[in-house]
Amino acid sequence: MNEKIRNILKKFRIIITLLLTIAISISINIGVDKWREYKYKPLFEKYLSERYTEEMVVSSIYKGSKWGEYECYTYPKRNPNMYFYTFLKKDKTTNGYVFSDHYFQTLWQGEVQSEVEEYIKTFFDNIHSVNFMIMGKPQYDKDPIQYVFDFKNYIPKSKVPTYDEIKGNSDIKEYYKTLDINIIGELKARDIEKENNNVLKVVMFIKEKGYNIDHLTVSYGHGAKSGNNSSFSTDSDNMYLFDKREIDNIKSVDDIKKLK
Repeated sequence: MNEKIRNILKKFRIIITLLLTIAISISINIGVDKWREYKYKPLFEKYLSERYTEEMVVSSIYKGSKWGEYECYTYPKRNPNMYFYTFLKKDKTTNGYVFSDHYFQTLWQGEVQSEVEEYIKTFFDNIHSVNFMIMGKPQYDKDPIQYVFDFKNYIPKSKVPTYDEIKGNSDIKEYYKTLDINIIGELKARDIEKENNNVLKVVMFIKEKGYNIDHLTVSYGHGAKSGNNSSFSTDSDNMYLFDKREIDNIKSVDDIKKLK
């Protein structure tokens, strides 16, 4: 066998080895995913069926983050676009499992976002996105919101409260709430007086609704949307930023101008 053929066979063996390694790795990963689904999916489904009246769908179970050993994407069957996280972790004292989820936050955030967007589209054009977030303060970072806010009155098998129903609760007031409104187009290319008035409308609306916003941002910039993917970029010259104290004190366009 000459040297040329020997080199060809050597390269061939290397390629075959690599292909086999990849195939084995893929098979192992598929096997792990199947085992994970087989073991934990029934547990997630049981927890959700006991907790909520509406049917929830469990998908994409994977190794967890700080909230749990395992977690999964979950969504109400009536609304496949409303994904939220469900968490599972071992209870060392009972050797059982402890579950939690982010359905409440996801539901409430969606409610406020829809209300705000429905209102501002009457005077803002080229709206890119509206994002309302409920975030835990530092002392709450160890667990999801449900461990701090008293949900015992709502579960199991009872109607989940709307944000409008719980927004005045003393516990929910402890959470840091932000509202970000993103508009396509630079601020300097617009009628500033008109935009000042538009921002005032936003401030007065969120105060009237009692959302208890801790931080409001109205940004102008460049962005695009494609399916579930979204991008937006801006800078400090193209945004209005207000904290809770400023929001509470705004009563006129002059107040907006002073704070811009």
